[in-house]
Amino acid sequence: MPKRKILVVEDEAIIAMELKETLEHLGYLVLRTVFRGEDAVVLAEKTHPDIVLMDIHLKGDVDGITAAEEISTRFNIPVIFITAHSDKETLARAIRSRPYGYLIKPFNERDLYSNIEMAIHKHRVRSKLEENAPDMVDSALNIIPEAVVIADPRGRIVRMNLEAERLTGYNLKEVKGMQVFTALGVTIPGRDTLMEKLLVSTEHAGSMISFPSMINIRTKQGERLPMMLSTGLIRQEGSTRIMEIAFVMEFPPHTSVPVRAGAASGGSIDALIRAMRPPFVSVAGDLSITSFNDSFARLCRYFGRDTPEEGIGLHRALPEFFIGDAGIIEEIINDARSFATEKAVKTSTGAAVFALEYMPYSSTNGVLDSVAIQIRNISDEKLAVHRYEKILRDFRTSEKIIGEVGDLCASLKATVARMSQVTEEEGGISQDMKREFAASKNTLEEIDIRLIELEGYRKQ
Repeated sequence: MPKRKILVVEDEAIIAMELKETLEHLGYLVLRTVFRGEDAVVLAEKTHPDIVLMDIHLKGDVDGITAAEEISTRFNIPVIFITAHSDKETLARAIRSRPYGYLIKPFNERDLYSNIEMAIHKHRVRSKLEENAPDMVDSALNIIPEAVVIADPRGRIVRMNLEAERLTGYNLKEVKGMQVFTALGVTIPGRDTLMEKLLVSTEHAGSMISFPSMINIRTKQGERLPMMLSTGLIRQEGSTRIMEIAFVMEFPPHTSVPVRAGAASGGSIDALIRAMRPPFVSVAGDLSITSFNDSFARLCRYFGRDTPEEGIGLHRALPEFFIGDAGIIEEIINDARSFATEKAVKTSTGAAVFALEYMPYSSTNGVLDSVAIQIRNISDEKLAVHRYEKILRDFRTSEKIIGEVGDLCASLKATVARMSQVTEEEGGISQDMKREFAASKNTLEEIDIRLIELEGYRKQ
């Protein structure tokens, strides 16, 4: 079995040398001992140790806590803090950085070994639990009907949902790592500084913000689409650290991409309508039905209407409150723009939500004179989003509570160790008290193990 690799960060040369000898005696491979936090970050990236032993108080511009946060966040390497003493503020800051262990100098070989092995075990369990996290996130994103692109804090794309891929024509592999605005072909003035301003504006708003005007994006096919763009910051749990940025793209309310006259003939539209799976119907300017598919006929019966026929009025097939009045059809044709809305309908078993999309087209001579209407039952999507939001809220609440319990246990473990040390320095302690301190430490370690197990069950 290969030796576990350890990076030691300690600015006192004698202590660093003694620690290196102790670790090697315990069977570990010490990659390097360094004195400064800056060097620790560089070496962690180059050597990728199994664990880092980090003194909190280091000389130089970067202290141990800052270096540990960067190593943990950037390279996913566990860190154990070692220190002789710490004031309350420093200790609280160290706990907030979520280290995998905390050793008070002086410590014996057994404490050192058990803390290292426990930290590596914890890290392995957490890493295993998080292996499927991207898939879980992608599945959740794909429930969302809007196009969503997720970027890192520098604006580089890390994931996108299926609707974003459909809308832009790109799959994730083609644009991953690219700047969002570059990949989407945004050409507005000040594009290069837009990401920085976006971070500041969104952070100040504290939630989602929307651009005041439409932004044209360019699809893979070179088509320009006017979109409304909203952004939100995804922060690290229990921290102000920005982990990712969500970009949500939607067509402007009640409008979509302008339709070119003559882009599709009436015959091709009718054939397309009949082949569609969702309910589809086309109507002339006077609301007479010109074609429909089987799904539309079933929808009419769902509303208690007779099976439709070509030539009858639209309102004979579906109620006006649901499908819209003549004014809507006339406006869509005159403006040469599509229109989308949602309608909730009460049923005998509850309620249903439908998405309606109206698209003008030319039936003859390249003149817009007809409208195709697609109707989708989105009740399941709405319910899924609602359930997902509830699950996400519950998940975040439970994760926060578990994290707080873990932090309290870490703090208590450090307190017990310090009490044991101080009591021994001030005159020694009885064997009974030693046993009590040892029992307290063992109990806290058991709590750590149970927390890991609980996290495993919660992630299943």
